[in-house]
Amino acid sequence: AREKFGEEQVHIWRRSYDVAPPKQGEEQRKGYLNDRKYEHLDRRVMPESESLKDTLIRVIPYWNDQISQQLLDGKTVLVSAHGNSLRALIKYLENVSDEDIISYEIKTGAPLIYELTDDLQVIDKYYL
Repeated sequence: AREKFGEEQVHIWRRSYDVAPPKQGEEQRKGYLNDRKYEHLDRRVMPESESLKDTLIRVIPYWNDQISQQLLDGKTVLVSAHGNSLRALIKYLENVSDEDIISYEIKTGAPLIYELTDDLQVIDKYYL
């Protein structure tokens, strides 16, 4: 993608909030739709391209339905995910603006710890 579209454009796709990369070609889409690890997913909802805004739309229901419920039950939860999914979750938890999320960096492979109030508001965060 960097060779075809340039470093700056790829950075925009990777870091912006609502700019998605071009949709993939039909052969590429068929390839991943036929991958066994995706066979249980509804093909009608499989994205052809995705911005951080689109990712946020997927991540927040999972936060609300799964992660937050376990936290409210007093459990400790480990979230391991792709960087864009983590950026979406961080944007939501920290109320990061659309503009500021562009320059938001997450360390790769370094656990990020959140301390939350009883109603799941961020008190503190730090890397191990």
